[in-house]
Amino acid sequence: VLFEWGLLPCDELAGDALNVIKLDDTHAGFYLLDVSGHGVAAALLAMTLIHTLSADKPNSVLYERKGGPDKDFVIRSPSKVAETLNNQFPMDDVIGQYFTLIYGILDLETLRVRYVSAGHPGPVIISSRDNPRSLPSTGMPMGFIADNKYEEGSFQMQSGDHLYFFSDGIIESTNKYGEQFGNERLLRILNQ
Repeated sequence: VLFEWGLLPCDELAGDALNVIKLDDTHAGFYLLDVSGHGVAAALLAMTLIHTLSADKPNSVLYERKGGPDKDFVIRSPSKVAETLNNQFPMDDVIGQYFTLIYGILDLETLRVRYVSAGHPGPVIISSRDNPRSLPSTGMPMGFIADNKYEEGSFQMQSGDHLYFFSDGIIESTNKYGEQFGNERLLRILNQ
């Protein structure tokens, strides 16, 4: 399993973040988040979220204690991670700040992926056996609705498959004629 990433922000200071985290010996977590707006406020919330989505078990939303304060930690499901973040970070009504997130867990032995998307574009799978496809993004952005439930998706990868996560900055970018890059063009280019 190989992870590669690139981040090309549109401003010097913004609220985009991504990471790949070793959750345990057989699972890797990965996320991409996008805080609304730009500048210091978006960057500060993104930094807070980076710390919240870390491998630091006692302080991370990615784990929960099993059975009490002296027990081991277990990996929290993607849907529970989203629901916890949604309640910890309600939308700021004054400045309208919120964030989108896609978070997934890859089982390194079976290559099964479980993920949740909260207002973020769904991932794209490129396989040598099938046509490229976008997976659904069904959840609301974080913080809009208290106690919101998030639906978890899953899919099976095979050796040689490629999984792409991206922000709306790619598909919503426009050319000099005002035409958006779009999802179809992204699928075509990734497939090439």
